[in-house]
Amino acid sequence: MNWNPTTLVLLDEVTDQERASDGVSRYGVYLAAAAQDFQIWPDADAPHTDPAYFAVTAWRIATSPIMDPAYAVTRPDLTAITAHIDDEAGDLVVDIAVPLTHRALARRPGYPWQDWRTSRPVTGDPAGHWPRTPPPGPRCAILTTATVRLNGRDWPLPTPTATSGPTLLAEAKQAIEVIADRVNTEAGHIVAQLLAGESR
Repeated sequence: MNWNPTTLVLLDEVTDQERASDGVSRYGVYLAAAAQDFQIWPDADAPHTDPAYFAVTAWRIATSPIMDPAYAVTRPDLTAITAHIDDEAGDLVVDIAVPLTHRALARRPGYPWQDWRTSRPVTGDPAGHWPRTPPPGPRCAILTTATVRLNGRDWPLPTPTATSGPTLLAEAKQAIEVIADRVNTEAGHIVAQLLAGESR
């Protein structure tokens, strides 16, 4: 995949089609297996029509650990990109977790420090700009992470009309495309600034 400093998520259409057990979309197969998650109540054939709820559900299924490899692929040097509903306003909220070195903190508690470790460079990135961030080492360690939070209240999310089939797949992919586009355009430059000068 072709990553750059402001691209945080990419949609892997090639793998989605090549590994599709139904010959159409691997993501579509996962959506079909989770059809009840899109229903307004269990065993109802009526969709949950809230665009934010639909987008959160579609994103959860499209990302790791549910899909591995994921349809919506988070850049390997980031910890996660997650979506949820704000409890008070009911808005879609997307969080981007950005691992930082401990130098990012102005004050450091008196405990052992451990920065995020990196391993092999990402495939297709011979310069090694986007290292993976494996879990921390043994025992207790303090790891520094910044969370970039986006509010999707005004994003053009689709209103779902189906709980299965090609229409569900099309609407779910539309929701995923909106989230991916907004994450890259609204948070990409922020993450790039956070990581500028970081020793990765």
